Amino acid sequence: MLSWCPTCQVQLGEIVVPGRTETKLNMAPFLLFLAARLDALRPLLKHPVNKRVGLHEHPGVQGVTDAARRILQAIPGIDFVDLEQPRIGWMCNTLNPVPEYKRQVHHNQLQAAADAGVTTLAGIYHACHRELCSHERDWPFEVVNFLELVGESMGLARPDLFKRLKLMQDVDAILTEAAPMIDTHHLDLDEVRGVIMADMLGEQPLPLGNRS
Repeated sequence: MLSWCPTCQVQLGEIVVPGRTETKLNMAPFLLFLAARLDALRPLLKHPVNKRVGLHEHPGVQGVTDAARRILQAIPGIDFVDLEQPRIGWMCNTLNPVPEYKRQVHHNQLQAAADAGVTTLAGIYHACHRELCSHERDWPFEVVNFLELVGESMGLARPDLFKRLKLMQDVDAILTEAAPMIDTHHLDLDEVRGVIMADMLGEQPLPLGNRS
């Protein structure tokens, strides 16, 4: 079984499965699985991605960050930059108990990316992307999941709908954009508004619009 999220890897691979003697299941992080097959992936990376890329890193599961680096460096055209930031926590959300420190970590990461002149700050985990992607509007680089760069080199692309909505920073504009989906799923408008305010726009540890 392949995992993505480090907490899933820990909870299932180290707690649930070992506690069930009748379950013979090996958990493997997807990026370790992919990096181990890099020779098979490399021929599919046909299109140069001419970007200067820094990686947002967490120690997470051992080997995952190094696997992401190896995969990025296999993409033709990528100029990979080590931002030399500390690796802390499983993901950004595990720093929630220390909010001021977390804000400083995020600011230092963004500043290091700007100082390095990157065109792209690439993250690994979705929890981090949710908190960092809207900073794209204030800093001179894009914020993506690193697999978007893999897809770009393979000739594959999907729009980042979450980032597009979050960058609006306007509840009514987001509701208007999402109206067809809200209607299709018969969602309560007030409940959706609450979710947008709390779980999308409210999920912003480092305030936007201030680079100092």
